[in-house]
Amino acid sequence: MPRKQPRPAQRARAIQRQAGGKYTALLRHTTAAMTAATPPVAGDGTVAKSPAHDLARALHAAGAVDAAAELEAALAWGAECDRLDQTFEAAEQQRYAAYDNGLARTHCARVEAAAREAGDALMDFVDGDYHRHSRTELHAAAQAMALVAGGRAAPALARQAARVIAQFEDDAESAADAIRGDHAVLLPPLDGPDTMPATAARAVAVALQEAAAIPWRGDEEWTACAELLAKTFRLIRSSAVLWGAGAASLLQIRLGRKRPAPTGDLLGRTVIGWHPGMTETEAWEAGRGIWRLNAARALARDEVQIIAPDQTVLAVARITGITRHGDRHALQGRLLSGDARVSKPTPTPHPSRNPIAYR
Repeated sequence: MPRKQPRPAQRARAIQRQAGGKYTALLRHTTAAMTAATPPVAGDGTVAKSPAHDLARALHAAGAVDAAAELEAALAWGAECDRLDQTFEAAEQQRYAAYDNGLARTHCARVEAAAREAGDALMDFVDGDYHRHSRTELHAAAQAMALVAGGRAAPALARQAARVIAQFEDDAESAADAIRGDHAVLLPPLDGPDTMPATAARAVAVALQEAAAIPWRGDEEWTACAELLAKTFRLIRSSAVLWGAGAASLLQIRLGRKRPAPTGDLLGRTVIGWHPGMTETEAWEAGRGIWRLNAARALARDEVQIIAPDQTVLAVARITGITRHGDRHALQGRLLSGDARVSKPTPTPHPSRNPIAYR
């Protein structure tokens, strides 16, 4: 082993000491995470946001090295699970193709053995702990909130944690399974300043800690955990403004007048633009693409606000990713139906003729 290892190797060894795991797999993912200049791109061209990686870096900066290392280990574990799952899926497809095409029995036996080996590798790696990735992200978010509640970190850390928690709002059932059971959330002391940011962070940390303490038994316990998580989601939405310089960072898109969509519209639309009486869903589909925009700046925003030519808010969505279409992009996100800002004039009027504005 070289005396002076590269930083990704040092990080991989630190994670291995902290949480175990295969060094070569950890090294592959720490190298990718620490040398990537752009967000990861999936096979379908989607660029995904990774608030959990941002939270890990923020925890390191706040001095919560153990919590950051545990989160990084879980993220590397999750990435390795994804790789093994893709390998298994590819082996299964080869197996189906071999049988469907009537290939020789010996060949079918070989691809079946390969598929079985890939499946066994995935199951051995997971080792029955299917929720490790999600559970660790929620625990890390609770740790970050506790640091802010205790006055040991700036409110911006709670903002990073809130982004991680918000990922689970669309899949609260799975989150309730992931967080509860035999893995208690161990938090530092929550006594600290009585400021509004700290108080809000304290409430979120306590809710997550209580959710994790619910035993894994039946539907009644699951319901209680899901209710606590629903409370947590409401808390982070109502407290977002307390953990930053202003409201959630915003990408603003102003629609033009209604007109036919270009031939072969990649989002499958027949018309684009604004028309009177359009619904939030229609506004989101009209506004999410396809635009010339700065992908990195767009991904750094929490939300997108679609507005009409008269500056009225038509829809608000939480940004979850971006899909590339040549030199243009389309947003992916979760529409925040019924948001209080809809149907009201935007407090940040669009400053120019450009349809895109970064707030």
